[in-house]
Amino acid sequence: MTRRKMYEGLAWATIGVLGFLLLPRTAGILTFALTTLIVLAFFSVLRHGIEFIAAAFNKTPRLGFLRKLMLTSLSIMLGLTLFEAFLAVIAMAHQGKTPAASRGTLTMPHEFKRRDVRIEGAIRAYYWHNILHVFNQHDMRLVGEFRPKRPDTFRVMVVGDSLTYGQGVPADATYSALLEADLGKTYRIEVLNLGRCGDQSEDVLRIVKEFLPKLKPDLVIYGVCLNDFLPSGKGEYQNNLAWSISFPFQQHFTENTRLGGFLAKKYDDALIALGLRADFVTDILRGFQGYQTRFGRDVKEMNDVVVAAGLTPVTTLVLNHLLGTNKSAQRGYEIMAIAERLLAEAGMQIVPSKGYVEANRGKAFMVSEWEGHPDPEAHRIFANELRPYVERAPGLEKYRKGASEAPSF
Repeated sequence: MTRRKMYEGLAWATIGVLGFLLLPRTAGILTFALTTLIVLAFFSVLRHGIEFIAAAFNKTPRLGFLRKLMLTSLSIMLGLTLFEAFLAVIAMAHQGKTPAASRGTLTMPHEFKRRDVRIEGAIRAYYWHNILHVFNQHDMRLVGEFRPKRPDTFRVMVVGDSLTYGQGVPADATYSALLEADLGKTYRIEVLNLGRCGDQSEDVLRIVKEFLPKLKPDLVIYGVCLNDFLPSGKGEYQNNLAWSISFPFQQHFTENTRLGGFLAKKYDDALIALGLRADFVTDILRGFQGYQTRFGRDVKEMNDVVVAAGLTPVTTLVLNHLLGTNKSAQRGYEIMAIAERLLAEAGMQIVPSKGYVEANRGKAFMVSEWEGHPDPEAHRIFANELRPYVERAPGLEKYRKGASEAPSF
């Protein structure tokens, strides 16, 4: 092997090493372009290595297969790079649009991705889908603490999980905020949102016990989510890592390229569709009898605590925004029926879900393809279902605004 060949091999090796070092700092098309260069460097170093070894034994290597493999690999990388460029062009066409307007796009718009920010007074905060999410020291959507109760204002305390918190929607689009805005036209009323992401019935019970004496509400609402049956701290998906595929820089490609995120989501969806990964409802139904017992015990104690404080029973609505007609949705309806039975046995005031479910059968009210929580339309549905029950709450009438305060229509 000539000295020039050796220098060429060293040069390609250097290019490959530098490429690996720089790859984590790239994103999008540049990531695929640099990966293509790394692939080219790998095959070039491999070719030079084979030639060096062959020369040591005075042999002439046959490199035809290696060349074909290199050309095939480079063709694949070129195709992936072009697909990444195609996805980038589509994303540019939807740049700045709302989550609802972005439906039908292939990848998550860059501005929808999570961006941590610092908000004075908040323990943590971030933008997600261009929506500000703030958290106080209790993990509630509030900066600081709730103000003391005013004697001239009817106070409603709403508890629940991320559906109540309003993950993915503006704070003023949550069903608690919509209730306050609607009823505030007629009554002096405030609706406090104590929803916390990830809470289950055990956690909600603890929140009620802790904040009922502090906030002194006139009415308590519990927005029930299907995953409230799960034990405290247990996620919605138990088997969501089955059949995982791992390769170098996998997380980087998934998080920093549109194609990586697109392929990862399609792969996950395919495994769920094939039953190789547990979906939301399947995970809940595992060991469901035990889940029922715990949930029933929690909501019974929750209602007893509220009634013991001199309030009317907890008003509760089972929240479901995935109102499809497939088998998974049907099992979800079964869980809703069981939840309502247990809530009724606990003595709570049930807002029947049947009305809004039948009116919206076959619809899915998700924030976006990448955010499965209820969208603003779903929150409006929940608020409309709850409103008549809040209006019938004992004691609310005395907080009706006077003629001078009544809104004009």
